[in-house]
Amino acid sequence: MNRQRLLPSGLLVIGLVACVVGEASAVSLDIVNAGGFELPFTTVFGGTGQLEGQVNPAGEGQAVPPGQWQRTPGGTSTARVQSAVVAPGGGTQAVRIGRAADNDVRWAVDVDHLGHPASSLSKIVISWDMRVEESGAPGVVTSGPFFGVDAFDDRDGATGLLARFGVDSSDAQVVYAAPGTGLLTPLGGAVAFSAWNHFQITLDYLTDQFTLLLNDAPLGSFAFVDAGLDHFSFAGLAALGDSAFPALPGITYFDNFRVRTESVPEPGSAVLLTLALGVMAYVRSRRARA
Repeated sequence: MNRQRLLPSGLLVIGLVACVVGEASAVSLDIVNAGGFELPFTTVFGGTGQLEGQVNPAGEGQAVPPGQWQRTPGGTSTARVQSAVVAPGGGTQAVRIGRAADNDVRWAVDVDHLGHPASSLSKIVISWDMRVEESGAPGVVTSGPFFGVDAFDDRDGATGLLARFGVDSSDAQVVYAAPGTGLLTPLGGAVAFSAWNHFQITLDYLTDQFTLLLNDAPLGSFAFVDAGLDHFSFAGLAALGDSAFPALPGITYFDNFRVRTESVPEPGSAVLLTLALGVMAYVRSRRARA
């Protein structure tokens, strides 16, 4: 767009300044955008399509861009890029996670400790599509495994949980980690098994809270699980057992995983920037006429 041509005089600049004062737009930057797990992800990486080791497109704050997907060590749980089950409109590939008995595991791209103190007016928005398959024996009351996303701050070697949000695969209850205790707590609703749903966590470093959305409907805001956290290190696909039934296996699918920053500029800063652009255009117009 040619701003010099659209701003021929100082009078028009005044109108533009008034518009920016009334509505300052948010600035969004991708931290980890898996792009629907399409190319460069492949279903044959490592011979099985395993997620760990595959390269994610570069993003803001990745420790070694472009970041590689990593897996917590131990156990035989798997995350594999496959093409048999994908989210509607999500392309031709998605990740299938199979949790093995007694194996809690996560997959994530490491971020270089992005700092987001309250003064930055910044938020971290984590979104994904997920399809959960029913686990456990029919008619038997069980709990877990949990499938969803965890967000952490592990700056200075001390790991703190910011938020946890997902589904209990025994009864399809939508659950989150309660502040202070981290206990999985039902949110009062359930999803259908073998159906895709859209999840979102927004980490607000101004209020030290996270807000949860399911299929774009708000479910509530809660304090960070561990208090005193002011950085972001990673958000990972999580497959976790229940303490009472750790041996239960389970299966779920993830697609369209994305982590991004969202910063709203202060109105005063936006006004000054627009004034500067307006003055430059005005000077160029005067010079052209001269």
